[in-house]
Amino acid sequence: MPWFGSQASFYQYGALEDIIRADNYTMSEAANPISMTVYLRTTNPIKNVKCAIYDSDSNLYGYTEERAMDNASAGWYTFDFESCPILANGEEYYISAWMSEDTGQGNCGFDNAGSCYYMSRTYNGWPDPVSFSTLNGYTLLIYCTYELPYTSFKTPIGSPTSWAWTSGQFDVDTGMRIYVESGLPLDNIQFTWGTIESSADYYYPSGSPTSWQWSKGNA
Repeated sequence: MPWFGSQASFYQYGALEDIIRADNYTMSEAANPISMTVYLRTTNPIKNVKCAIYDSDSNLYGYTEERAMDNASAGWYTFDFESCPILANGEEYYISAWMSEDTGQGNCGFDNAGSCYYMSRTYNGWPDPVSFSTLNGYTLLIYCTYELPYTSFKTPIGSPTSWAWTSGQFDVDTGMRIYVESGLPLDNIQFTWGTIESSADYYYPSGSPTSWQWSKGNA
């Protein structure tokens, strides 16, 4: 699954308790965020951790679940998104992490190159907008995993008018499947490999597609 951010080797720790740490990246394609992964460690007692995305204007754009971490050994920890719109191609975004303050320690990991951002703030709701300061010489070890919001499609070579078609309901929980929206002319069909967001009536070719010829493009 594609990702953006940093999966560089660990260099040193930085405090994450009551500090929002972030790094900025410009998207090379549109993306549907799935999760954020951060290099962390914590000691007792339990500390709460969550992640978020801010846009280039410092506005809150999306956020993940909150996880309670108790004596977590050093390593990569993943947080699933609860809400986040599509990230636009060519736009800059800040991916960030935040941890609650308590006794003991709670740290994030850094690489020893580049620069990153931070904001000291008591752990609570995400600030909107955020006001970051720059930390030079370090890259935050954090990355965002995503799916392509517009899946590739394959169009059949030649005329499909002689094919047999089956009509029915598309089940969004079945995952990868060839489907085509009903009502499209049979000489202008686009097949999509992927899922859709809601059930609807679809026509799809009956039988196996393994012997068909296909040309490939982007939706």
